[in-house]
Amino acid sequence: MPPPKPTGLSLRQKIAQLIFIAASGSPSRPREGAEFDTVRQLLDDGEFGGLLVFGGSIYETPMQINTLQRFSKLPLLVTADLERGAGQQIQGATDLPPPMAIGATGSETHAHFAGKVTALEAKTFGIHWVFAPVMDVNTEPRNPIINTRAFSDAPALVSKLGVAYTKGMQSAGVSACAKHFPGHGATPLDSHVVLPTVDHDRARLDREALPPFVAAAKAGVDSVMVGHITLPALDPKLPASLSPATMRVLREEIGFKGLIVTDALMMGALSTFGSPAALALAAGADVLLYPENPMVALSDCIEAVESGKIPESRVHEALERVLALKERRRLFDERSVSAETMEAIPAHEYHTRAAEKLAHDALAWARKGDGAVFEKGRKLSVLIVRDDDFAAGPDPFLAALRERAPVEFASAKPGEPLPEVPKGESLVVAVYARVRAWKGRVGLHEELEKFCGGVVTGRRATAVSFGNPYFANQIPAPSFLCAWSDSPAAQRGAAMALFGELPAGGRVPVQLQGAGGSW
Repeated sequence: MPPPKPTGLSLRQKIAQLIFIAASGSPSRPREGAEFDTVRQLLDDGEFGGLLVFGGSIYETPMQINTLQRFSKLPLLVTADLERGAGQQIQGATDLPPPMAIGATGSETHAHFAGKVTALEAKTFGIHWVFAPVMDVNTEPRNPIINTRAFSDAPALVSKLGVAYTKGMQSAGVSACAKHFPGHGATPLDSHVVLPTVDHDRARLDREALPPFVAAAKAGVDSVMVGHITLPALDPKLPASLSPATMRVLREEIGFKGLIVTDALMMGALSTFGSPAALALAAGADVLLYPENPMVALSDCIEAVESGKIPESRVHEALERVLALKERRRLFDERSVSAETMEAIPAHEYHTRAAEKLAHDALAWARKGDGAVFEKGRKLSVLIVRDDDFAAGPDPFLAALRERAPVEFASAKPGEPLPEVPKGESLVVAVYARVRAWKGRVGLHEELEKFCGGVVTGRRATAVSFGNPYFANQIPAPSFLCAWSDSPAAQRGAAMALFGELPAGGRVPVQLQGAGGSW
């Protein structure tokens, strides 16, 4: 099937190709608003250009995508958020450590591997375009939505690792996306909820936030995602995703020639803006991602063009980029995952082993006092701190500790009675908390912070964060180990490090109180 000529499509069809809708990758566990029948009807009614896939498994997701591809008149460009590997969305695929874990290794090899493995698996499932790497520079420790999603708080390290990741991904035939231009790392607010403002002057933006995007553009990244964040130094009125002035910085000053996609248009940051899809298209976005109501977004854009608010040349320019990316991913030759590919979906055992090595290489001491490493066979007291219900459980960590020493443990959660912490010479405080949208904070709950501060005082205590490294600023344990995620590999590795079986030779890639620093 040859790619269509823009002149062969109606205005409605042209604009529809620029709108990407949410779709569940799982028929058995559909995400609300992205159920199969809803998506199929939207494709019939709107002829939309692509999908943003959430959830699924290694077998049901490619079948689900293939079915939707058959219902679409033009091939669908399928996207997903896979910052932590395909396992972030697809059950049974490889879970990778978050970007900050890669930052702790300082390794371009690890970054390239992460991009390549993610791409190889994504292609197997019918995904052509991944919204990664995160190129935000996390200079705000209170940032509730970036945190470990960033490689570092150092622009040079973010640039180096982000470029390596991009090259790994695109070498395997999947398009990468540098996000969230012009930088979401310096705000204490979550744009899923409200519109953040970063009030840095242009010189500071040029030093901190923009260099990774310059590096990504020079490296040939296929796309850039523009965030819902206001930077008065670039545009005092409009968020970046709706700002022609900010888009011009990306196009004209940085020289980016690829595809520009908005962050999800359904996010709370844009709730006060009427017709955000039309505003984003007028500003220079090529793909309008996940509008709250795709049919309304389509109508708004058509009306804006027909009324002269948006020149039709702007639509043609965006459409040509979308069709070019579809052609680059060979969707006009074959839009579906073949039966042979689905039958040969690998167990990804090599990927899993390599991901585990990455998790172990990333382990890093934020502080390492006397007695940080424990002796096998001697009793350990363990306090499990679960800051939210979304974090994984501590079973892999406790099991690994029990293989090495007798363990007595207690658990603490916000809003529950505080436990009696087991007595004993050696104490481990293990903190579980995930960075996630709409949570509204990233620091340890005030009640738990006070409690942890008390229990580590005067004891041989080591704290372990299975996530946010900035907990080291809140828990004054003499020793503090950063494990970066609550994956089983990270939990097992942390236990090994506490007994000296792994060196925990990573380096914390953000500034902490009295610790941290980039490679």
